[in-house]
Order: sequence, then structure tokens, then C-alpha cells
Amino acid sequence: CEMCISERYEALLRPVDDMSAAEAPVEWLAEAERIGRMPEITAMVVRQALDFHDRVGMPVAINLSMADLLDRTTQDLIIREASRRWSGALVLEILEHVDFGRIPEFEGFLADAQRAGCLIALDDFGSGCSDMQVLKAMRVDIVKIDGSLVSGCRADGRIDKLLGSLVGYCRQHGISVVAEHIESGEQATRFRDMGCEFLQGFFLGRPDLGMNWQNKQ
Repeated sequence: CEMCISERYEALLRPVDDMSAAEAPVEWLAEAERIGRMPEITAMVVRQALDFHDRVGMPVAINLSMADLLDRTTQDLIIREASRRWSGALVLEILEHVDFGRIPEFEGFLADAQRAGCLIALDDFGSGCSDMQVLKAMRVDIVKIDGSLVSGCRADGRIDKLLGSLVGYCRQHGISVVAEHIESGEQATRFRDMGCEFLQGFFLGRPDLGMNWQNKQ
């Protein structure tokens, strides 16, 4: 979860093998997107994430791929379900591999989702070379700093200055900042002092890969 003055949860999809070991979903999600199965997978994630939200009363974030952003059925589901809950209950994280050159094709959906109460987040910010242009081109509520920048902050003063400028820009424009991959108290203090409202990482809590959505309290 992300923690600072409040808690949030991020729903992540992980396939589990016969030995109950979680595997990275990158390859099979890419295949699901290729054959057009992402909408039904995303629909399952949305429903289970919001079922969990209804049980615990905490905001839940879900990841959206390019296929999700362009699929009308997925758009309608998200807007319909978000409008039934309090504002901020659902956070839509835009993945780093989305084709941001096609923003005009999905910015209308994101605007509708925000009006329905969703928060829009840019995931893994800093992992690409055009992130600032994307940030300026989109109306987002949250920026999540990529873990590679978080881990390299202390070792490289240039990264420290870059992140300080980013946090300052976001605060000026009313955008919340999440520092990902926080793994120590020192990192937590550093990024809180820098102005990050939220922190996410193993220092705060490890993922529950075996979560049973029906029974977890």
C-alpha cells in the first residue's frame, strides 16, 4: 500500500503456478493484448478491486494498458462503477508503455473518468525520456516516481535535484507525488522531506500475492 497521511491499495494481477509461486505477468499480458482479451481481464480486475474497496473503504489503484484506454466497454465499466462510489475511490494508473503520442484518442475518456470521481496517475514517471512533455500534455492527479530514480537519488546529486524540481512542479499544479520502491526508513524520511505525499514500497508493506478477494478483511 501507499502510506503517508492515509492508506491506499494497488491491485496487481499475478499468475500463480501449481507451487503457488507468483510469476511476472508481462509476457502473457502482452499476448492477451495481442489477441484482444485485455478488456475481459481488466473487467475482472476492476470488479474485484472495487469489491475489495467496498469491504475496506480504502482507495484502490488499477493499471490501464493502451488497449484498456481505447476500449469502449472498459471505459463504460470504469465510469459506471466509479460514479457509484465516493470520489477518489478508484485510481487509474497509466502504464509507462502506453503510446502517449495517441493522447487525443483517450484524453476524452480520462476526462469523463475524472468527472465520475476517478483519480488519474502516471506510473513509473522518469523511466522515459519524454515524461515532462507527457505531464504537461495530460491532466493528471498523481505522479508516481519510478523506483530506479528513488534508489539512485542518494548516489547521484543530479537525480536529487531533478526530483526536487519535479516535486516542486507537481505541488505548484496540485498534483500529488508518490515515491515508489521505498525500502528503508532513510528513504522514507528523505522523500517525505522532499514533499512526496505518498510512499510505496516494502518498507511500508509487502504485497499479498495470495490475497483472497472474497475473504480478506
